[in-house]
Amino acid sequence: MEYPMSRLAAAVLVAALVTTARAQEPAALAPAPPTSLTSGSDGGWSVLGRVGVYIPVMGDFNVYRPGLAVEAGLGRRFGPVLSLELSGFYTKTDTGIPVVATVDTGTGIATQSTLEMAGLLATLRATWATGPVELQAGAGLGYYWIQQWETVEGAFFGGGYLSHDHPVGAHGCAGVNVRVTPALHLSAELRYTWVEPLLFGQHQRADGIGLGAGIGFRF
Repeated sequence: MEYPMSRLAAAVLVAALVTTARAQEPAALAPAPPTSLTSGSDGGWSVLGRVGVYIPVMGDFNVYRPGLAVEAGLGRRFGPVLSLELSGFYTKTDTGIPVVATVDTGTGIATQSTLEMAGLLATLRATWATGPVELQAGAGLGYYWIQQWETVEGAFFGGGYLSHDHPVGAHGCAGVNVRVTPALHLSAELRYTWVEPLLFGQHQRADGIGLGAGIGFRF
C-alpha cells in the first residue's frame, strides 16, 4: 500500500511544480489583444483632400455643365461629436450652348461663357459614429472669388468680356466617413452652396450642388 501512495504523492508534486512554472512565465509572452479599428482616433488634427463635381442649379448658370471641383483643408475635432474644418475650394464650369449675353451688345449672344469659383471655407460639422462608420452633417460660410468670362457675338460688336466679384456665401453638407485604419479615413459628401456674386453689374445666383469623394489622415 505504501508504493502506490508514493507514486500518487510524486504525481501531485510534479503537477504543482508545472502549474507554478506556468504562472511565473513573463506576461510579455502572452498574445496582445486585438486593436479596435477605431482606437486612437480620439480627435486631434486631420488633413484632407476631396475631388468631385460642382453643378450650378440657379439663375443663368443652371445651363452650365458640371465642373471638376477640388478641395484641400485642415480639420480639428472638439470632443466626440463636433469638428471644425478650414479648406480651400476651386471649380471651373462652362456652357456648351449659346446663352443670352450678360453684357449689353444689342441682340448679342454669348457663344461661350465660363464660370470660375474659388473659396476659403469654414465648416462646423457634427458626427455620429458607429464602429468604423461616421455619419456627419454640417454648415458653414465661405469667402469666394468668382469670375465670369463671356465670348460674345453682338449685333454691333463682339469680343471677350470679363467680370469678377468677391462675395460671401453659405453652404450646408451631409456625408459619411469610413475609417480604414485609426488614422486613415475615406469620405463621401453632398453639399449645397448659396452664393450671389455681382457680375456685369447684376447680382446673379451661382448656387450649386457639390458631390465629392475624399481621403483624410488624422494625427
